[in-house]
Amino acid sequence: MSPELTGEYLVTHRGDAETASGTVDLRLVLEAIDESGGSDQGETTEPPAYWRETRPIDSVSIDSLEPGETRRVSFDADVAELNERVTAIEDALGASPGTTRIAVVAETTLEASVADDRFVDTRTDRLALEPSQGTYSVSSSLTESQTYEATETIEVPAGPTPLQQYGGPVLIIVGVVGMVATGSAWREDTLALTDPERVRLEYSQARSDLDKWISVGTVPPREGRTIVELSSLRDLANVAIDSDRRVIERPDATPRFVVLDDDVRYIYDPPAAARGEDTDDSPAVTGGTTPDDRTRDPSRNAPPDAE
Repeated sequence: MSPELTGEYLVTHRGDAETASGTVDLRLVLEAIDESGGSDQGETTEPPAYWRETRPIDSVSIDSLEPGETRRVSFDADVAELNERVTAIEDALGASPGTTRIAVVAETTLEASVADDRFVDTRTDRLALEPSQGTYSVSSSLTESQTYEATETIEVPAGPTPLQQYGGPVLIIVGVVGMVATGSAWREDTLALTDPERVRLEYSQARSDLDKWISVGTVPPREGRTIVELSSLRDLANVAIDSDRRVIERPDATPRFVVLDDDVRYIYDPPAAARGEDTDDSPAVTGGTTPDDRTRDPSRNAPPDAE
C-alpha cells in the first residue's frame, strides 16, 4: 500500500443564521515542541517550538454556505516523505530536541448574520499524523462549535408586552467542522481495512489514476500471440507506455485489460475482490486466456488501431 494519506476537511453551517461566507486555509506543519511549556497561569496555550516548517496545502474562499450545507476541502500527505524530512532537519541540527509533530492544520473563518447582528467564528483544527516503524496512525483535535445569541425586534399593532417587543433569543451554530481521513497507507488497527477492501481500493485508485491510458473497446482473438499475464493494472499501463500502445478494457462482467504489441498480448484480469464479488463463493481471477476477448457491449471509444 502507498504511504499517502488522503482526506477531506468538512465545514458545516448550522442554525437559524443567514448564508455564511468565509475562508479555509489548510497547511502541513512539521515541528518539534517543548510540551512542558504549554500553560500560562493555569490557561492552556500553544507550547513553544524548537523548530517549525510549514507547507501550504490549499486556501479556499467560501462565498455562500447555506444553513445545513457542508463544504469539503480535499488534501493528501505523503507520510513517508514527511517523516524523512523530520529526520533530515534533526540531522542538520545535530540534535532531536523536544517532541516532533506532523499535522494537517486548518484555519477556518466564517461570518453570518442573525437579526442584523453579524457574527464571526474563527477556529483551528488539527489532524495529527503519527509515524511508527513503517506504519502510522491519525488523530484529530477539533475546536468546539460556537453558539451565538442574538435578539430580534418584532413590531406588533398595539400594546406590545416586553415579551412581544423582544422575541426570544435566536441561537445559531456556525462552523461545525469535522475531519474525515481515509487513505492508502500502512496502518496499525486504527482505520484498518479488510483484505478485500484493500484490494478493491488499490484497483479503484489505479483505474482512476490510469484512465488517460485506457480505452474501452473490442479486443480481437489472440491468433497465436504469446500471452503474458501481469499482476497489476499499473504494471500493464507501464508496458503500454513503454511500447507506445493503449490499454484496451473489455467492459464485461469479468473485465479484462489488454495491451497488444506485435505478436505479444499482455493481459491483466482484476481479482474478484476488486470487482466487489464475494471472495468466499467466487475465487479471484488471477489470469488466464480465452480464445476470444471481444466485448459484448463496448461503452466508450476504442482506438482506431488496437494493434
